[in-house]
This record gives sequence, C-alpha cells and structure tokens, in this order.
Amino acid sequence: MKKPPEAYDFWWFYFLSGEHCDRVFQIVNDGLQKLCAQEGERVLEIGFGTGHAIVALAQSVGDSGKVFG
Repeated sequence: MKKPPEAYDFWWFYFLSGEHCDRVFQIVNDGLQKLCAQEGERVLEIGFGTGHAIVALAQSVGDSGKVFG
C-alpha cells in the first residue's frame, strides 16, 4: 500500500486512491453517531480536513443550528 506524503491530507489520498476509503468514512460516521448532534445545536468541528464531517453535522443540526470549522 502506498503511504500519503506527510503534509498531505490523508482523507483525500485514500479517497482518490480508493484504498481503505470505506473504512475511513465508516470511522467518521461512527464518530458522528456517537456525537449525536441534535437539531438546533451549535457545533465546533476542529481539524475538519475534507469537510465530510461538517456536511453531516450541518444536516444533523438543521437550519436552526450552526456548525463551525
């Protein structure tokens, strides 16, 4: 398996190369489920990388909530 360069965002590397992509997104989705963001909440996402989690969080908090990253 190839390794992403040190300074390269590994999410993009795995997404574009197709290596372990499903597993990476499963880990992110498991974390989002455990976070259990609710409608109307305000969430700060630190280290958002490619933004996959921010989009999912925005859907969870809806129009009355806010997501910052």
